[in-house]
Amino acid sequence: MSKTWWSKKAWAIRDNTDLEDLFDIGDSFRLVPNTKIGRPSFFWIRFKNKDPKKTKLWKDRYVYAVGFRSPSTSLKHAWDDDKLPGAQAQGVKSDFDREGKHLRGMCDNPKTARLEGHIRIASNWAIIRIFCFRKAQSDGKDWFAIDSSYSSLLDQDGTGHGDPPH
Repeated sequence: MSKTWWSKKAWAIRDNTDLEDLFDIGDSFRLVPNTKIGRPSFFWIRFKNKDPKKTKLWKDRYVYAVGFRSPSTSLKHAWDDDKLPGAQAQGVKSDFDREGKHLRGMCDNPKTARLEGHIRIASNWAIIRIFCFRKAQSDGKDWFAIDSSYSSLLDQDGTGHGDPPH
């Protein structure tokens, strides 16, 4: 995470399991570096949401780099919207779900490199964590995962993921 290659592209949401309150499939975002003091101290999240209510959630939200040890990922498939749903889709989705769960298990380790920030949902603060991987998919495409942990036990935690738009 010490390099900012991931801030130079748009990212599209491909799955929003348990994070439907934050974004929809097909929404996109950019991580815009705050470079007022040279090296970025944080990154503005610039979401393009279909839903105006979700757009308001992301207004003026930012993430900052935390940790120093990049997590590994071992995706066996590439996400292909054209082939979903279908027989192969279950294997693809379970592959990405497994990786999201793997990353979720690493979130509490302060050494794990990630982008982290907060978002306010229904009067509660949620932690947002973004993991970015270069050429992680079997077709060589980049991949990201978003993890969220809510402060309220009434809300569900979840993960989402995506890659650059086609």
